[in-house]
Parts: sequence; C-alpha cells; structure tokens
Amino acid sequence: MDSTRKTYDRPWMVYLESRRVGLMYLALVAVGALLGCVSAVGMQVERFSPSLDLFSPEAYSLLLSLHGVAMIFLFLLPAIPAVIGNLALPGLLKTQNFLWPYLNLFGWVKYALGFGFILLGAAMGGTDVGWTFMVPKSLVASGAVIVWALGVMVIASAIACIGVNTLLTIHFGKGEGVAWKDFSIFMWSLYGTAILQVLVSPLIVLAFFLLIVESLTGIGFFGPEASGDPLIYKYLFWLFGHAAVFMMLLPALGVLMDLLVQYTRRALSGKFTLIGAVFLTVVLGVLGFGHHLTLEGQIPVFSVLFQFFALISLFPLGLFLLHALIHLWKGSLELNTTVLYVLFVLFNLAMTLMAQLALFNGATGPYLHGTQFEAAYMHTLLLGTVGFSFLAALHHYWPKIWGRKVSEWVGAIAAIHVFLFFELTFIPMFLAGLKGLPSGLSLYPEAFVGYQRTSAIGALLLLLSLALVAYNLIAAIFKGKKA
Repeated sequence: MDSTRKTYDRPWMVYLESRRVGLMYLALVAVGALLGCVSAVGMQVERFSPSLDLFSPEAYSLLLSLHGVAMIFLFLLPAIPAVIGNLALPGLLKTQNFLWPYLNLFGWVKYALGFGFILLGAAMGGTDVGWTFMVPKSLVASGAVIVWALGVMVIASAIACIGVNTLLTIHFGKGEGVAWKDFSIFMWSLYGTAILQVLVSPLIVLAFFLLIVESLTGIGFFGPEASGDPLIYKYLFWLFGHAAVFMMLLPALGVLMDLLVQYTRRALSGKFTLIGAVFLTVVLGVLGFGHHLTLEGQIPVFSVLFQFFALISLFPLGLFLLHALIHLWKGSLELNTTVLYVLFVLFNLAMTLMAQLALFNGATGPYLHGTQFEAAYMHTLLLGTVGFSFLAALHHYWPKIWGRKVSEWVGAIAAIHVFLFFELTFIPMFLAGLKGLPSGLSLYPEAFVGYQRTSAIGALLLLLSLALVAYNLIAAIFKGKKA
C-alpha cells in the first residue's frame, strides 16, 4: 500500500503524511515552548526583588533547569526542521512525502517519548544541572537527573532521524524537474542543518548514555572518583552544544530569506554567496566548539584558534543580515503579520552580532562571560531570531495548512506587542550584565533591582502577548476567512 495515500480515517498518530506529522510535532513543540516560557516567568517573578522568596532554592533550580531543557530540546531544536520542514519541504521538492515516511513518524514517536521522560523528571524534582548536565555534579544528583538525561538522549536520537530523512529525501526523493540549482535558501539551510544533525547528535546520545551508565553502575567514564575524566564529557557535550546553536539558526535564516523573496516580489540576488554561507556555518558549527573549553587547560594556541573560529562565525550570519537588508531596500515590501516578524528578526540579529563582538573579544569576553549580558545575548540570538522566524513561518503557512486566513489586525497587534515586550525583557539584562550582574541568581545587590523588575514585567507581558498569538492562530482554524 502506498504510505503517502490520503487515508484520513486512520488515527492521527499512525498517519504517515508529512503534514500530519508536522502538526503532531507542532502540538508538542508548542507545549515545550509553554513550559520554557512559564518557567522563565517564574524565575523572573522570583527575581522581582532580592527579598522576595516565592520559591525554595530547590524549586528555583528546577525552574532554571526546566527552562533550559524545554527551550533547547523541546522547542528550538525541533521547531523549524521538524515542524516547518514537514509542512513545507515535500512541497518544495514537488513530492508527496519524505522518502522514508515511517522514519519520519518514528522520529516523532521518539521525540514524544523523550518529552514524556523530561516531564517525568520535572515531576520527580531535585534537578540542579541546567541544560548542560555537567559532571561531576550530574553524577551525584537525584534519580530525576537520570530520567531527564534519558529524555534528552531520546530526543537527540529523534533529531538524528530528522537529519537522516531530510538528507535522503533531498538526495533521492526530489520530484520530477527539481534540480539542485532550483533549491531555495530554505532548502539549502535544511540540508546544512541535516548534515549537522547527523554528525553531532550521536555524540550527545553517547555522552548521555555513558552518563546514565556511570550513574547507575559506578563504572568510571567521567567521574574523577572512579578514574574517569570530566573533560571527555565536556568535549562530547560541546561538540554537540556548539553545533546545536547553528542547527537552530540555519533553518531560521533560511526560512527568513525565502519569506523575504516572497513578500518583496523580487528574485534573490547573491544566492550562491548565501549557499556558501550555509556551508561555512556548518563547518564553523563543528570547529568552534573549543571556545567553551578555554578555561579547561587547553594548549594556548588551541584556545586562540577556537576563539578565532567562534569570532568568524559572525561572518556568515552577517552575510545573511546584509543580503536581507539589500533585498528589503531593492524590493517592494508587502507589509503583513509575517513580514513584521521578519523585520523583528533582522533587528534582533543585528543586536546579537554586536553583542557577539563583545563576547568573543579577548579583552571584554572574560568580563562578560557568565553575566546577564551573555544570557540576554543567547536569548536574543535564539528566541529573537529562531523563535520569531518560527512565528513568521507559522503565519505564512497557516492558511496553506488549514485553508483559512489568520486575522491580520490581531496578528499585527500581537506581533508588535511580542517584539516590544521581548526587548523590554532582555535589554535590561544586557545593561545589568555590562555592570557585572551574574546570570541565573535569585539573590542580587539592591543596585540591580530596577533592571530586574523591568525585565520581570517585560517577561510577564511577553507571555500574555504570546497567548494572543496562539489565540489568533487557533481562532483562524475555526472562524477564519477562507484562503
């Protein structure tokens, strides 16, 4: 039987069409984003005043860890490759489905299973290892950490499934008349992302597998007490962790350029330059991992080299920003909700490039490392670029999925509020970090109360604005005008 045949009488969770798999990913990704946002707002409320004591230290640590794990593994990593990729890639390739639809569905099943393990670990409590699970701390933690690590390991294997299926479909599943030269930048970005997914996801699976085995059996892989070496874990983790940033960024920048082409009614100039930027980003995503290990006793020349790789990663990102601005300048822009999110992405990308110059500079980087400046930079880079690109793509593809239009007035109002309250949340963190405030602390000097309160208010209002975005998308399904 043809696995791509439209048999809508099948239950959703055994249906193989990429559109339905994409929507199933979307449902879980939305819940993951909600978990990340609610835990972030909880932390911000706790930091509203240094004397406020809403959460115990253990509960605050759980919120901090849940925020990192939910945002990275449940939301940002699968958002565009799994959701938008499933909704858009087969159509762009002029084919009905991914080459291996069963692998596509199996990837979602593993993602859902990993999601369940992470929820179970959160319910068990006692997690104080952030999203990095650094040893030896994670080796002596509670059983909840083992459950969380198992969840992350399963999700990483799901990410690898997405990468394998994307590569195979692009290589061998193209429809008739589709040539490599016809690929859009979004398709090239998914291709580059898939290369990274296949290369580095097995490393984090291996690292977490060995972590779980050592925690359960005491066999020494990473723990110094059992003759292990924590540096092995750090190398395995950051090979994945550094590349993961570009696994999130590449598809976001790709979909951004495709949307600009559509809404400026102008063919893309400099396409081959951007394709080169995609593959340069893939290379730097692997080579730049060592700058996270500068303080781990590296040979000085290696530290300088890795710092150089991290710094020049600005170059391909800058190329995307430059081409986008040129395209806006020369095109005839059609202003709508999708385009608003695209413009906000460009603003946030420019901010992060300037912040990156300071963070990866040998003179200012050590001072800013570990401060709220670095935390604000990462949130603006990932949420302000990847998150906003995801919202732009959702608003673009929503009428194609459901056959009904999203309210442009409500969508525009919600988009503007999301942008304003996003900046209200993170600009005070940039300023506080410049004055040396460490990130992630619930207790801080009174001199920083104004920054923290402004950021907390911004976070709460941002959550309410995102609720309006969700309402508008859901309302369009039931009462939107026909597309």
